[in-house]
Amino acid sequence: MSTQLKPQTSTIVSIANPVFQSGYDSGRNWCFYGDFPGAIVTDEQVIDFIKDNILELDRENLLPEERLIDNIAFLIGWVSGSIVPEGKESHANAQ
Repeated sequence: MSTQLKPQTSTIVSIANPVFQSGYDSGRNWCFYGDFPGAIVTDEQVIDFIKDNILELDRENLLPEERLIDNIAFLIGWVSGSIVPEGKESHANAQ
């Protein structure tokens, strides 16, 4: 199943928080230049990311709010690469 953006849409998230923007950009970079550039993210990868980078860190009291925001934004940015191709992302921030 392929997801299509509306023709006028170039982002899946309107971003106002600079920590979120940084994590989101890092996730998109990982999607396009990481271990498997351009690969579709699987549900197993998403679950593993959440377990390793959110749940486990929280259990160990190593997840302050800023890191939580960054990690969630990374995940969304990483997944967005499957929907919004590289170079098509708009950085229109919320006002």
